[in-house]
Amino acid sequence: MKNTLRTLLLSIIALFFLANAGFATEETPIDEVSNNKSTWLRLCLWQYISWPSMESTLNTHGLSIGIATFGSDGDVIGADIGIGAAADNVKGAKLGLVTKGVSGKGFQGGIFNIVKRMTGIQLGVYNSVEDMKYGCQIALVNEAKYSKGWQIGLINLMDNGIFEGFPLFNFPASDE
Repeated sequence: MKNTLRTLLLSIIALFFLANAGFATEETPIDEVSNNKSTWLRLCLWQYISWPSMESTLNTHGLSIGIATFGSDGDVIGADIGIGAAADNVKGAKLGLVTKGVSGKGFQGGIFNIVKRMTGIQLGVYNSVEDMKYGCQIALVNEAKYSKGWQIGLINLMDNGIFEGFPLFNFPASDE
């Protein structure tokens, strides 16, 4: 048990540093609000119940962790980890049982992953995206309204795919 906890903690720390190094160095923020005051650590209990408070510090440039990480209009650059990981804009990793957001760049992993715009990888049981810029969805069921990426899973639904629905894999019919 001790080794399992230590491995889990080291994995989270490594994921934090890898995600932060790979995505936080870009000069262009996800959203214009990224220029507001930020914190490197946010502990979340529920919507708007967090330390530091989301009203005073919008952005997390590091690790946002808790039961539910939603309620902020700001950005997370690093890792967003929770039972319900739902920060709106994430560059890095978003992990939880249910992950939801507006914009994601990097990795989104959970049982249910739902995002409007994604660049990167979604891994889960059910993945849904409206606009996949580039990347891959890997799950039992993948759904995309528009995608420039691949889908790998039991059921793959893509409005602009070579097939609208296809088992095992799907990819866009054209780059347009």
